[in-house]
Amino acid sequence: MIVNRNRATVGVHDTVGRAASAAIALAAILLASSSWAQQAQSNPFASGGAQSIPPGRETLVDLSTQVEYNSNVAASDRLVAAQRGLTLADELFTPGVDFTVARQLGRALVFARGSASYAFYVVNTVRDRADVDLNLGASTHFGPCQENLTGEYSRTQTSLSELALGIINNTEERKNVAFAANCGRGVGLAPTFSVTQAWLNNSAGVLQSVNNQSLTFDGALGYERPALGTLSLFGDYVSASYPDRTNASFPGGPVIPPGVPLTYGYDIYGGGVRFERPVGTRIDALLSVSYTSLQPNTAGAAGFSGLTYSGDVTYSLTSRIRTHANIARATQPSNRIDANFSVNDTYEADLTYLFGQRLSVMLSGQSKNINYIVPANIRINDLTHEHTYDALLSVTFQMTKRLSFILSGGDEERTANFPGLSYSATKVTLEARASF
Repeated sequence: MIVNRNRATVGVHDTVGRAASAAIALAAILLASSSWAQQAQSNPFASGGAQSIPPGRETLVDLSTQVEYNSNVAASDRLVAAQRGLTLADELFTPGVDFTVARQLGRALVFARGSASYAFYVVNTVRDRADVDLNLGASTHFGPCQENLTGEYSRTQTSLSELALGIINNTEERKNVAFAANCGRGVGLAPTFSVTQAWLNNSAGVLQSVNNQSLTFDGALGYERPALGTLSLFGDYVSASYPDRTNASFPGGPVIPPGVPLTYGYDIYGGGVRFERPVGTRIDALLSVSYTSLQPNTAGAAGFSGLTYSGDVTYSLTSRIRTHANIARATQPSNRIDANFSVNDTYEADLTYLFGQRLSVMLSGQSKNINYIVPANIRINDLTHEHTYDALLSVTFQMTKRLSFILSGGDEERTANFPGLSYSATKVTLEARASF
């Protein structure tokens, strides 16, 4: 019975692969024969942040189908892929749905935004997995302030590039709740405050020690003018912990005396200056520079002190040409079992050209450097440093008001301290999207 089921599964995947190839060929003909254009795309590498509150009453639903060829879905060399029981090259078929619903209820605007998809692999079927993301929230005004309350829940398959050796599958479950208040009046002083509680849990047994939670406070006092934007002085505090991590999680690590509570985690104290220019006709920007001090609460664990920053700038050179750049240096909770946190440096850029109302072309890229901070007395045989480069060329064709196609192709390169996790990959993707 098992043999018959596997044969049936392979047959289904082969059919999907042939259908995908035909769809790619059809879309390529449509794209090549068109001289029209559409609105700008968004950078697929963009780090982004919290999604914006919908502007008002709306109901949007997008259905999508994506077919991808990836020359290295294992995110490793051939030997490590074989140890994981995986084949390097594969094809993926991913149907999905996205929706946004917003309603005005008296003074408050309430909304729900979500997405769901399922990735089918032709060869590495063990990686088949659903991804789900749901955002709920409300925005209202009391006195001079605007308050936002949001919550998010997601279940996603972890990329193999983020998994330790020997792990094939892991489902990340993320939850967060956030409250933010902005008491600016458009001109003059603008105090802001936010608090966020976040949780991350993993399905893989060996990654239970990576489960973490964090509480973040951010407060700022700014001065704003409509033509200039807002310049703020801010301070933030983060308390992060790994509730399921034990002393056994760190072989050779610090020895905790009997009776002493074992708590792995850290506290972050930071402060700096932030500038935000609202969306305009030509340029909008968000820039931040701060000094960050990360203090671990476990003896012998490494910390961090230094400058962190972020910047996101969009500039429209002409009505047809738009550029966008993003830079960031930040500390993040670690998804490796040997480290409390990592220091990430990210650089992203894209250039979009609109040919008209239906066709646009975007060239985008990302460079990302990650250092996992591991205590000096811990010896590991896994990733502690990686540098990845991504480049992608995308063409979007708006066939009708509701139907669009996106054809993209690019390359990914990673160099890592562990040779088996250095790799290169070529990706070609076709996506069809219908909006309602």
